[in-house]
Amino acid sequence: MTSGSGGSGNSLGTGGGAGDAGAGSGGRGTGGAAPDGSGGAGTGGGIGAAGSGSAGNGGAGPGGAAGTACPGAQALAAMQCRSASECPHDGRFYYCTTDPAGVTSACATPFCATTPTHECTVDGDCPMDDLCITVPIRCCSSTSTSCHVSCRSPGVGCAAGDTCAPGTKGANDYGCAPVLCDAGYTCPAGFTCAVGAAGANVHGCQALPCSQTGCPANFVCNATATIGGCAPKSCSTDCDCDAGFCVERTCTTVLGTCASPPL
Repeated sequence: MTSGSGGSGNSLGTGGGAGDAGAGSGGRGTGGAAPDGSGGAGTGGGIGAAGSGSAGNGGAGPGGAAGTACPGAQALAAMQCRSASECPHDGRFYYCTTDPAGVTSACATPFCATTPTHECTVDGDCPMDDLCITVPIRCCSSTSTSCHVSCRSPGVGCAAGDTCAPGTKGANDYGCAPVLCDAGYTCPAGFTCAVGAAGANVHGCQALPCSQTGCPANFVCNATATIGGCAPKSCSTDCDCDAGFCVERTCTTVLGTCASPPL
């Protein structure tokens, strides 16, 4: 008797769906499992069982959901996400973000939540070496002024790369200002000193084009850029990334968090 062959299962399941079983003809042949969901060949005589197609693995195919996982990827814990659809209520009123602290909301009230205070007008109104600073109040059109300890005060200093220069452009609340690269600061690898140039950082350092320096993991280079040019790598699944996760179609080193701005 001539041996029959198991029919082939359907095409690869999109988004990890299973391939249909292949219809078998002939003997007790069992179709071999294949990762793309196609049934293998049956062998033997008589009326055979259907060839079996294995489930398609992995994340979404083209056009799949944003930020899906691939085989063996880290499972999501409570309030973790790769896309907003994995957040409570299917993502309504939620963001899937790798920076939940950066999620802000519109003001719930037009009134000042904190009453403005006015401790000073100029530095001379404050204790010796303190600075008079202006502090914005969230959801309020007014500002407060207060006395703030400065880098001139005993025991207070500035971080490496900064100098104590209250009143200097770019100085923080302590009076610490960035040292410029033409005044002693050394730009890190991948940067050149270009004080005043567009795209220069607070120290006056400007990124060299990525065509010269390359890009870190999960970034791709715009080879035509004259300054920097590294941009986050887009993705459909974690497998598209060099490392880490695909969150809202962008490669990142951490999973997203479901964050809802306060109402």
